[in-house]
Amino acid sequence: SLPDAAAKEMMAEARSLENLEARARLQAALVGRLPKSEQRQVWNELLAAVRAADHQEEQANLLVLCAPHLPAGLWAEVLTVARNIESKRSRGWALSQLAPYLAGQERDQALADALVALLGLGHPEARVDAVASLAPQLPEAQRTTAVAEVLVTARAIEHEQGRARALLQLAPHLPEPAQREVLAQALTAARTIREAENRAWMLTKLAPYLPESTQDAVFAEAVAAALQIKQPRTRARALIELGSHLPRAERERVLDEALAAAEALEDEEFRTWAMVEVAWRLPESKRRPALVRALGTARRIGDDEHQASTLAALIGYLSDIDRDELLHQAMTAVCALDDVWGQARALSRLAPHLSGSLLEGALATARAMQDPRSRAHALAALAPRLPHQEREQATIEAVAAAHAAEEERATVQALMEVVPHLPEARVGYALAPVRAREDDLARALDLAQLAPLLPDALQKEVLAEALAAAKELEGDWYRTDALLQLLPHLPGGLLADALAVARTIGEEMSRAEVLAELVAYLPESQRDQVLGEAMEAVQAIDFSWLQAQPLSRLIPYLSGAERDAALRESLTASQAMEEEDQAAVLQELIPYLPD
Repeated sequence: SLPDAAAKEMMAEARSLENLEARARLQAALVGRLPKSEQRQVWNELLAAVRAADHQEEQANLLVLCAPHLPAGLWAEVLTVARNIESKRSRGWALSQLAPYLAGQERDQALADALVALLGLGHPEARVDAVASLAPQLPEAQRTTAVAEVLVTARAIEHEQGRARALLQLAPHLPEPAQREVLAQALTAARTIREAENRAWMLTKLAPYLPESTQDAVFAEAVAAALQIKQPRTRARALIELGSHLPRAERERVLDEALAAAEALEDEEFRTWAMVEVAWRLPESKRRPALVRALGTARRIGDDEHQASTLAALIGYLSDIDRDELLHQAMTAVCALDDVWGQARALSRLAPHLSGSLLEGALATARAMQDPRSRAHALAALAPRLPHQEREQATIEAVAAAHAAEEERATVQALMEVVPHLPEARVGYALAPVRAREDDLARALDLAQLAPLLPDALQKEVLAEALAAAKELEGDWYRTDALLQLLPHLPGGLLADALAVARTIGEEMSRAEVLAELVAYLPESQRDQVLGEAMEAVQAIDFSWLQAQPLSRLIPYLSGAERDAALRESLTASQAMEEEDQAAVLQELIPYLPD
């Protein structure tokens, strides 16, 4: 196991951090790894730092952060620090968060002290919120007394919405007779809220807690308030929420109003989706006309691409009605687009819903696209919808379009969409331009991207070619980039080749990075030698702060003296890092320390 000296060194690094929260988090997590004779000193330092914190909220946060690691003998002191926090909000919160770690009388006293602090908050609504949050932790007698006290506060809140909300928060903590009375008072307050939006919201939240005999009337009041909201979008949203609580006949009327509000929105795209949201809640007899009107709104969206994409997306909502007319409208909008790439993307969204003459029309539109990338994208999306023979022809055309794309990146993207739909016999032809590229880096990276989509036999062949291309790369960084992308896809039979390429990387940082990654894919019987090579590469890196990342990848695979050495080197490397990075590295290393 790691000698005590290494744990002490990590603690020394933690102590050097200027950021108090990062320092406290690390020290609290590390202290249990130190000899017991030294732990009290660390806790003394931590508690002194907490007392010296600039902000009382920070003091509370630090105490709660330390709580999971505190030994039993320190709880009295920690609770004293918490009780000495001047801010009532921070003191009450800290004690309420510390209480679950305590038991018996200590827990009850911490909760009692938290309650005293929170009852002393000056802002009435904050006081009610805090006590209502604390109430579930309190013993029954204490909870009853506390809720009764803040109930007086809640009833005295002048602002109607604040009063209604506060009373509603407290009601669940009251016995049945008192609960009914408080809910009635909350309802009285809610009814007097001036702003229609806030009144509708409060009545909607309150109604489910009221006796069933009262709920319908209150929901009706909420509807009346919602109908007074001037902003159509807000009015529609309020009415939609209300609709789910209402009986069928009333729900239909309210949703009709919500639909009217949605149709009053000025922005066509917002209007379309608001109408769709309402339409799906309407009975079937009204749903189709509403969706047709939503589609009509979508057709008036000024931006051509937004219009086409909205129409295409809408089709998915129309599965329960006759969609032919709607699909025709969507196809008309797509075909009218001037932007051929936008047209291709819209066609790909429509493709899963197309059949018959519409599919034939979409195929003709795709074939007519002058831009090869767009043509390949559209044909690849449409091909799976076609009968077998036509599907094969469409994929052949999509491959040809991909090959014709001006940019190599566009060719690869198009092939990634096409290859999954190709007959196995034609995949080799599709890959030919990529495999023939003279640029070794582009060839290696692009083949790495395509490989997971290939049949097994061809995949191994292509990955071998990609490895060969990586080996030919002149720059160490380029070779590293190619290998890191290839490694997740390599079968076991090619790992030895990858290792051979990795060993040709001269720059230590890059070689260490690749070897550290490669270790994860090797069988245990082959790891030791590569681990040794990776460690040698790490140790040869000129700048110590660059050693931390590859070391962190290696440590899980090391044991005994080797792990101890790697941990020590990681500690040394972290000392040269920026504080934030240093803290992150130290936090990662803690699980590998002995208990």
